[in-house]
Amino acid sequence: MTLNSYISWPASSIPDPNLSNRREDNGPTELADVVVHLLRGMPSGGLEAGGWLSEEGLRWLIAVAFFTSLAPEEGRYPRCSLFWSIYPHDWFDTCQFHPGKPLDVETLRRLAPICQTRGSAIRVALRGNDLLLVGMTATRFEGLDIYPGRPGFAPTGRELNVQVHILGPGHIRADCGWTEFELRAGRLRQCPHLRSLPCVRALTTEFGASVGEAVISKLQLGDEESKLFGGLRSCLDDEKLLELFLRPILDHGHGGAVLVIPNRDVSWLSSALRPLSEVADLNLTERAIEHLAACVGYHHPSDATQDFTSRIRRSLQTRGRLTVAARMIGELASVDGCVVLDRSLSVVGFGAKINTTREEAEKSSIQFKNVKTEKLVSLDDLEKLGGTRLRSALWFCKSYPNVVAFVVSQDQELKVLWSEDDVAFAFGPIAMSTIP
Repeated sequence: MTLNSYISWPASSIPDPNLSNRREDNGPTELADVVVHLLRGMPSGGLEAGGWLSEEGLRWLIAVAFFTSLAPEEGRYPRCSLFWSIYPHDWFDTCQFHPGKPLDVETLRRLAPICQTRGSAIRVALRGNDLLLVGMTATRFEGLDIYPGRPGFAPTGRELNVQVHILGPGHIRADCGWTEFELRAGRLRQCPHLRSLPCVRALTTEFGASVGEAVISKLQLGDEESKLFGGLRSCLDDEKLLELFLRPILDHGHGGAVLVIPNRDVSWLSSALRPLSEVADLNLTERAIEHLAACVGYHHPSDATQDFTSRIRRSLQTRGRLTVAARMIGELASVDGCVVLDRSLSVVGFGAKINTTREEAEKSSIQFKNVKTEKLVSLDDLEKLGGTRLRSALWFCKSYPNVVAFVVSQDQELKVLWSEDDVAFAFGPIAMSTIP
């Protein structure tokens, strides 16, 4: 038995058979089959006649990455990223190798340490019929990955590309333009996005609407101004805020949990979660209002004396404050216990232990349900799918309505649980993008 999981298939209604089976002996060939299947179904996938990719090169890239992941250097297994794009990029590409180096296990094993961070990758390119390691490229670039004066975290984007990431021994991912596939311990799966979960869509939509309403009221904006950025009530890329505070928990590798409760005045707070170290002023709604108001002021300044430079600086500074605050939530999860937020994404406290017992959960009328079959799922079956942290979150969501739990295990798998008035759901593992 597995937890519920959403799988989406952009540009293809028929998934590759390798993703539909339950085999545990998949390898780089099966991963390459899945990637090729996806790209063939995309109008600009690169594998069409005259495209910028070659199927042979793509299969070779995935195979070399997989076998390199199993080849330690001085006792350390390599971790790195490989980047194959439709053309070079003057701003992101940082250096070139002269001459290009062969793409093989031995060469990649030696070069892997130069790009262990998420901010860089080794660039590969076709030279004639050979796929070579040709230089380094930045996968993130502050100032190039944002639109000045635009709210949220929508990236300007890069040219068409395929990325392959070595994450551990026998553990690689292939990133094909917003769709990621993972091969880990012989298992092959598509990595669903946070946005595929109804609880995440509901939470972020509610958050974005409240921020937009507050800015409209604060700045006394009319109907026309309220349509800025596609509508102030819906313009924030709120899912990225969740990724920002979940990312540190995943990166640290020690596990952690973030709970979202309806509000900080719920009657059961002190009994269900204790001890709770309270926090003041770490409120993402307030920071988001500040940022969105600054972005509106960038385009429609209320002070005619404020120059363009000041307005753009203000929009970037408030974006930075919002980013830092979101990441700080994830850092609080380093303390033993969970971080507790309310629906406004304001931190209620951290270091809390879920005090709900299994007996209390069994007495609750809330029942876990499989979203596809509509059948009830027993607590006994769900408890077998994780450790202490997951079991506590299961009891918590079964006992209390309208709560959300983001649970990260020490092996860096994210599971999301939530409850409604009388039903609850458990989804996972959810894989956030390898490159944020």
